[in-house]
Amino acid sequence: MRGLLSGWLLLLLSVHGWPALAAKGAPAIDPLQRVWRDAQGGWYSVLVDEAGALTVHPVASGRFHGYTLQDGLASPKTGAPPLQIAAQALSFGGVDLRPWPGRSEWFGFQRDGLRFHGVLSLPPGEGPFPLVINAHGSGREAATGFDWAASWYAQAGYATLIFDKRGTGQSGGEYTHDFDLLAGDLLAALAAAAADPRIDAQRIGLGGYSQGVYVATLAASRSPQVAFVIASFGMTESPLREDLLETKLHFEAHYPALAWAEFEPLVLACQQAFALRDDRQWPQVKAQRKRWRGRVNAEHLAGTLTGDGCLRWGPTALKLFGRKQLPPGLRWDYDPVPAMASLRQPVLWQFGGADVDAPPESSIALTRQWAAAGRPITVHVYEGAGHGIYQQGTDTDGRAYHYKDPRYIADLIAWLRDLPHT
Repeated sequence: MRGLLSGWLLLLLSVHGWPALAAKGAPAIDPLQRVWRDAQGGWYSVLVDEAGALTVHPVASGRFHGYTLQDGLASPKTGAPPLQIAAQALSFGGVDLRPWPGRSEWFGFQRDGLRFHGVLSLPPGEGPFPLVINAHGSGREAATGFDWAASWYAQAGYATLIFDKRGTGQSGGEYTHDFDLLAGDLLAALAAAAADPRIDAQRIGLGGYSQGVYVATLAASRSPQVAFVIASFGMTESPLREDLLETKLHFEAHYPALAWAEFEPLVLACQQAFALRDDRQWPQVKAQRKRWRGRVNAEHLAGTLTGDGCLRWGPTALKLFGRKQLPPGLRWDYDPVPAMASLRQPVLWQFGGADVDAPPESSIALTRQWAAAGRPITVHVYEGAGHGIYQQGTDTDGRAYHYKDPRYIADLIAWLRDLPHT
C-alpha cells in the first residue's frame, strides 16, 4: 500500500495563515482560485501553498509545472514554461489565463467535537449543483493543498468538496487509517454539504482515490444518500493482500532467477507475525530470514512489510519498536468486498494497468465480473499507467516527467456528464 511504511461552515481566510504569502513578497494570488481557463477553452488547476510555491496543471496535457514565488515574480522550476502574474490574470508560457467564473470558499464541518477544514468549489449560477466529495489516500498531506479535481469536475458542471481528513492539514483529530472512522467523517461532510441550498442533495457522490476507495465505498454502503461513487486506483483486496501482491511484483522484477513460491513463506509469516501480531509465527520468520539474508536486498522490497520489516530487522526489534511504525488504526485484514458488492449506485472504477503500489489484476477481474452481471459499473484500465494513473514522458531535451493520463480525466468527466439527473 502506497506510503504505508514511509502517508463552522465558512472559515475566514485570515485564520489560516494565507496572508503570509504577501508578507514574503509573493504575488497576491488568492489560494481559493483553483480553476482557470484560456481563450481557447482549455482548463487549468493553479495551486499556491503557504510557503510560496505555485503549481500549474494544464488538464489537457495532465502535466504539472512548478514555480517559486518571490518578490512578486514566479521563478520556473526545471522544465516549467515562463509564468507572469498580474491582477486576476496569468500568462503561462505565453498563453493568457483567466479565473473560471465559478467561486470557491473555505468550508468546514464538525463531527464528534472535531472541526474539519475544506474547500468548496461551485460552478457559476445559483444552483443547486451536483457535488463530488473526495476521499484521499493514505498519506499525511493536506488534501486542500494538492487536490486538482475541481478543474476536472467543473467541466461536467459539478461542484467539488475537498477536505483535510482527520489529523492532516488544518483538520482536528489524530491521523488514522481506521476506515470506519474515516467513512463516518466522509458522511459527516456529505450531511453538511447536503444542508447547503446551493447543493443538490439528491446528486452527491463520493470520489475515492487509492486508500480512499476503501473509505468511499464503505461510506456509500452505509448511506442511500450517496448517489454515485468514483473509485480510482484502489483495490478490491485487503491491505494485507495488497502488500503480498506488491511484494511479489518487486521480488519478481529484481530477482527473475529466484522462485517466488520459495520466498512467499517468509512474506506470509512476516505478515502474520508483524502486522497481525501472531507471535507464534516469529520462529518461522527467523528461520526464513536466515535463509534469505544476503540473497534478497531489503531495499528492493521497500514499502512492504517484508522489505521495511522482516528482512531489515529481527523479531525483537520489530516487536518492540517496529509495530509502532505501522499505520495507526489500520485493519490489515479488512475485506472491502462486502461493502463494494452491496453498492447499487453507479460506480466508476479506474485502474492503472502498470500500478505496482496497488496491483490491479484481481480487482479489474472482479469489477468486470460485477459489470457483466448487470450492475451499474463502468471499468477503465489505462495501460502503462502507474499508481495515481500517472504515465511517464520525456521532453525533447531528454528530461523525464510524469503526468496524469489525459484519458483518465476525460473518461471521468464524460462519465459524470452521462449520469442521470434524477
